[in-house]
Amino acid sequence: MAKERRMKKTTLAERIGCTPGNIQFLLSKGNMDTKRIIGFSKALGFNFFTCYSSMASYNKRMENISRTNAIKDKKKSLS
Repeated sequence: MAKERRMKKTTLAERIGCTPGNIQFLLSKGNMDTKRIIGFSKALGFNFFTCYSSMASYNKRMENISRTNAIKDKKKSLS
């Protein structure tokens, strides 16, 4: 996202309140706290939470479809 916006790591670091060297570390971690995600969202002008909410919604729909199919299969096997 920073590359797309042609933002240097130093600028991004200033906006989220860390050092430029810390940017790569933060991005390579497997997780990030809410405060940091908010910082990145504000700095880059993009709401990263929408990515997670969309994914969670999709996963929930897929779980419901799987359950429905399992119930249908069980009913067929009992018939």
